[in-house]
Amino acid sequence: TGGENYSGVSQGISVAGGERVRAKLQAFVGSQESLVSTRNRATMKIEFYNRRGDYFGGPAMLGFEERPIADASTPTDVWKTHELVADVPEGAVEARLSIVFAQATNEPGAVHVDAIEFSRGGGS
Repeated sequence: TGGENYSGVSQGISVAGGERVRAKLQAFVGSQESLVSTRNRATMKIEFYNRRGDYFGGPAMLGFEERPIADASTPTDVWKTHELVADVPEGAVEARLSIVFAQATNEPGAVHVDAIEFSRGGGS
């Protein structure tokens, strides 16, 4: 598009305030698809909504927790495990795991994601 653009996937689960949710995944950047010398990045986010199906930043969003899973400093050809645990805020009815790839001005690179787990409960 000539500017930064985003792609990704998401999955929501039903929750109640005071619960804890946990997301875990594995990410891989191949040497042929490296993010080195780019501004590209990938993140995992747990988003909270007081109404199911709303959009990121919309009126039903209560907040989010975010963790980077890949950027220009990510080693290549190695699967890395990433985990994110968050407490569900009061009033939330949906927690959504989103995996987002931000691509800056058509810069090259890719991130592969596998072994995704997303559930209520989980450690600290």
